[in-house]
Amino acid sequence: MTNDMIKIAASLCLHSYNTAEPTANTHPFNIENISGFVLDNPDICWIVITGTNEATDWLTNMNVKKTSDGFHRGFRSSSIPVHSFAEKYIGDKPIIVTGHSMGGAIAVIVGARISAPIRDVSVITFGQPRIATILGISNIPIWLKDYTRVVNMRDPVPYTPFWLMGYKHFGKVIYLSDKGVVNPGFFDKLWEIVQAPFSSLKAGKIASRHDMSVYKSRVEQFLSQYGS
Repeated sequence: MTNDMIKIAASLCLHSYNTAEPTANTHPFNIENISGFVLDNPDICWIVITGTNEATDWLTNMNVKKTSDGFHRGFRSSSIPVHSFAEKYIGDKPIIVTGHSMGGAIAVIVGARISAPIRDVSVITFGQPRIATILGISNIPIWLKDYTRVVNMRDPVPYTPFWLMGYKHFGKVIYLSDKGVVNPGFFDKLWEIVQAPFSSLKAGKIASRHDMSVYKSRVEQFLSQYGS
């Protein structure tokens, strides 16, 4: 995934928090409390899924029930109507599914649902929580070839649901700090897992570290440090 595409995805995810007006190529949706829009450009189809900037919700109202095939039940259920809506506008052009927070979690499952050997499907997410166990990850179609997660260091949402519950991350990840792109080692990641959900509660920092506007700002400021 190129830097330019990640920057566009960040802009679209931030824009999704405003109500999109329908146009000839913009198709907004609000289905079962999941909103976003399909942007059907001549050369690429974007599926943008709105999340939540209220990170404290993830620490107090987390539904961690799993499906029999290893997916987060709530995220998978929410992906079904979004997938059905998006299919009306998907042609034979490349597709990028993107989202922030819960929208990112749903985006991964929607991307898996629409991927097929004859489709060029990519997924880009920001501050996305975990969506599946090892069993669920093994059920992701192999032709979903390009999946990139962007994570702000100390944003607690990507560390939920907690790994002790069996949930795992996968895909390529770009870590951003207030100083730039970082490549944390094993112990850095372990420390993040242990302290992020708790340290971010101090002084209201939890919201700023998860906010999509902060993600967009850091992507635009620092992503040139990261190879395309």
